[in-house]
Amino acid sequence: MNPAKERIHLLDEIRGIAVLGMILHHCLFGFCMFGLDLRLLRFDLLERVLETVWFEWLRLPFVLAFLVISGICCNFSKSNLKRGVVCFAVAMAVTLVTFLVGMPIKFGILHLLGICMLLAGILEKAKIRLSFWSVFLFGVLFFLSYNLKDGSLGMPGLSFCLMPQALYETKFLFWLGLPDPTFSSSDYFPLLPWIFPFFSGVLIGQKMNRVGWPDETKKPHLPFFSFLGRHSLWIYLIHQPLFFGLFFLLDRFV
Repeated sequence: MNPAKERIHLLDEIRGIAVLGMILHHCLFGFCMFGLDLRLLRFDLLERVLETVWFEWLRLPFVLAFLVISGICCNFSKSNLKRGVVCFAVAMAVTLVTFLVGMPIKFGILHLLGICMLLAGILEKAKIRLSFWSVFLFGVLFFLSYNLKDGSLGMPGLSFCLMPQALYETKFLFWLGLPDPTFSSSDYFPLLPWIFPFFSGVLIGQKMNRVGWPDETKKPHLPFFSFLGRHSLWIYLIHQPLFFGLFFLLDRFV
């Protein structure tokens, strides 16, 4: 995986749009968590909306775009092992802080990205290359394992096979996508199914580096979203305490 000679601004812009979508989702989640009622925005109605299947499908493209782009960008890194270690260390710091404030993130998107980057670095060091056509297999596996955390196979509203309950009796497989009944996490992105879009992105990036990125993808079009995409890690880390403080103030004084 060679570092890119030119920045692919289109990737920054798509990731920036995905980041904004995830931030808006966290904002709505915060309203529900603090039980806020602000005129027309009632938390009980909002909570029911967030729990619907159609909202899950609405959220899905933003998460998929973010993870696929993250996988693509592994092909521009000098050391995915180093990036993975740093990202996972930051994730564990987030876990510690969120435990202290009573809203633990036990395996969120930063944990997922850290593990995926480490795996990408290990495959690179071992000179193991996956076929580009594995993208289609990853798509099937994503479809099958999406509802795994809820005890079945399939996608939201499309469950078709219940999993053995014994798989969910241990407290130590939540990172894989097999949480026990007492498990809770404010942000939850287990390896299954989310590893599949990430490594689909890795393979797409390898393919594009071989055939060449179109010139249009290297031109900036949406500077605001490009900024969000380039600084997605810092934005993710900063926006959550800001939202927590804002919702705390609204809950107390409004």
